[in-house]
Amino acid sequence: MSQKKTITIKNFWNFTFGVFEDVTDTIDFIYEGYGYIKIAESEDGSKYYIHYSQKELPLEVIRISNHWGGGIGTCNWYLQGKKVCNSYKFKEIYENELFAGKIKLKNLQRMIPANVGWSEDYGNVDEDDCTNRDPDYDLSCTSNHTDFDLCKKYENYYKNN
Repeated sequence: MSQKKTITIKNFWNFTFGVFEDVTDTIDFIYEGYGYIKIAESEDGSKYYIHYSQKELPLEVIRISNHWGGGIGTCNWYLQGKKVCNSYKFKEIYENELFAGKIKLKNLQRMIPANVGWSEDYGNVDEDDCTNRDPDYDLSCTSNHTDFDLCKKYENYYKNN
């Protein structure tokens, strides 16, 4: 049985769930430098940054993108305070607007069981319905659950907190 892989700057985009803090008001600072280093850019134009002070041991990542929600590759990444839906619907609702989100790597959670090999393909939820997970839900074995099962519970959690 393999052990659960630690989430690092080198693998955070593989099968993770997270709710990013909205830091859109700092986009200009990120683009202009101010200590931020671009570490990656995806084919769809999403950009990923770390702060220079964390160059040796990154503890958080900033993502600038026009799509947030369920079905971002193998991840479900949501932006706090924004509509909970799949990434295609998000892009449509917010009319392709760019948003910046920040999350500590320790706050990302794996969405696959610890005892399954990394070569397994879990696919993406492809529902038009809201998709997300309750942040208090144990995600150590989520392949038996679907994202939309927990959507309303998640929405209620953030409406009340």
